Amino acid sequence: MAADALAGKELPMNAFVHVFPGEEFTLQRRMSNASGVALADASFAVIERASSLLEPMVLEIACGCYSISDHGFAIQHRPRRGGYLAVRNDLPEDIAVTVRPTYAATERLAVSRIDRDLLAEILGRIERDSCEEDGLLAAWESMFVNATAARIFPDDTNLDRVLNLEDDRRRHVQAMPIDWRGDEPWVIGPRYGILSPPFRLHVTRGFGGLRLGIDVCWSPWTQPGSEGRRAVDAYLMALASLGCELEDVP
Repeated sequence: MAADALAGKELPMNAFVHVFPGEEFTLQRRMSNASGVALADASFAVIERASSLLEPMVLEIACGCYSISDHGFAIQHRPRRGGYLAVRNDLPEDIAVTVRPTYAATERLAVSRIDRDLLAEILGRIERDSCEEDGLLAAWESMFVNATAARIFPDDTNLDRVLNLEDDRRRHVQAMPIDWRGDEPWVIGPRYGILSPPFRLHVTRGFGGLRLGIDVCWSPWTQPGSEGRRAVDAYLMALASLGCELEDVP
């Protein structure tokens, strides 16, 4: 039975959505004097290290006007293009229509994959953009992943064809379809009125390096002692091997 047909019925809850923003992890990576390309490459590595746990379905890269003399962004100025929002072609339509960019004048791109080739293409487009004021260059400022697919570990959750997910307001349980990839169950969000994705990632470029945010929004990956939580811990350890330092321990 389709998930939308099950919506609103009395369903046994086997997972829930955390109140926004979810369980937060904040990290930083110090990269003094690194170029914008090097910082972007390091940011994308954060996504790549999670490939066995989560997969980005969208990638938004927001742009700003970078001051050559001040080595920082001039927040009162914006480039002609606010950024780029890459949306995968295989993203279910009910998710795709809800994806909105952070800034106005953001160009939406339909893509088959979110990979380093796409990153290089977007960085090239940004480099060709311009800011109105002299001494300012269009540059990438932030990256956001606000729709994700994530692997569920069956030992943690009673699974059939769906994951019965209680919304963050505890008002209803929504049947979320399972995408079986071989013997691995995966889910995609946000969808069907569940406004948070399984995971949310954001990277901000700042003076001296990067600030990283990982929001774990659904309970299959937050329960102490669960396989899902151990997978999150392994992801954080992989980021530590890249030089990322955890700032706040939930």
